[in-house]
Amino acid sequence: YYCISTKMSENDGYVLAAPIDALRDRSRCHVTVKGRYISIVRVREKLFAFDSICYHAGGPLGAGDIEEIIVNDESIPCIKCPWHHYTISLINGEKWYNSLEQDKASGKLIPAGWKSSEITLQRVHQIETRSDGIYIQLSEQNDEIRSDKYAFRADCASGLSKGGRGTHSGADGTIRKSRPPPSGQIFNNNSSLSPFASLFRSGTSKR
Repeated sequence: YYCISTKMSENDGYVLAAPIDALRDRSRCHVTVKGRYISIVRVREKLFAFDSICYHAGGPLGAGDIEEIIVNDESIPCIKCPWHHYTISLINGEKWYNSLEQDKASGKLIPAGWKSSEITLQRVHQIETRSDGIYIQLSEQNDEIRSDKYAFRADCASGLSKGGRGTHSGADGTIRKSRPPPSGQIFNNNSSLSPFASLFRSGTSKR
């Protein structure tokens, strides 16, 4: 996690959350904004920001594999929690799952493609890159979202540096269209990655 100044852009509510070079040598980083744990990932040169801790059971979602699913010929970037392998859209925080349906002829359950929860389960946030850094605007969705339960839990956030149960692939931002078992190595607090790698970055507002 990173920790920097309490700078808020005037009028638009965006908070300076990370330096401009935070993702220079990697494809993700973790920040705190007003005490909320948020992960930033880069997929195909686009940035996404979301609550770091999984809505389901407090797992280290921010350390999960980045995957791409195809629905109706549309590519949807997702992140998969390393604990229970829930696949969460980076666009809107919906859960995607491989559904089943009953075959009329045999009566057996057969694959029916990807289906969405159709409701936001993981809070996602607006993000912008500006000349002086990476800015985040916290989600203004007023309804309670299930990830809110864990969003401020430091004990849960500590699992991000460990990848939950151990080490997992995909933490370098690599897109995976398959669903392999966890493997490889995630980002850890290795000072060789960045001089900020072992710090918390907190973007909070200043009036």
